[in-house]
Amino acid sequence: MLPLAAFAVVFLVANRQSVALSFNPFSDQSGFLTSPALPLWLWLMVMLFIGFGLGIFGMWSSAKPSRQKLRDLKLEVKQLNKQLALREENPSSSEHLPVLKSE
Repeated sequence: MLPLAAFAVVFLVANRQSVALSFNPFSDQSGFLTSPALPLWLWLMVMLFIGFGLGIFGMWSSAKPSRQKLRDLKLEVKQLNKQLALREENPSSSEHLPVLKSE
């Protein structure tokens, strides 16, 4: 990690000139959709953090079905444990033991 950190510091120091980003593809002179001039390293770090945040959000949202299934399974286990506890309290009951649902 130390060589990577050293490379990052050297890269950021080498790119310290100020740049203004323009999001207008039709005119470079227009001030519309143009950012203030900031050091290039700052823009690079901002874009890195935005990409990191979007990656986290994408992973979190793609795992939604798994989280929902896990919640459902936890609820089912809790219900089965309650049924089993009732069965152990009343061993003379004629009910059958709970059975897991297969999907």
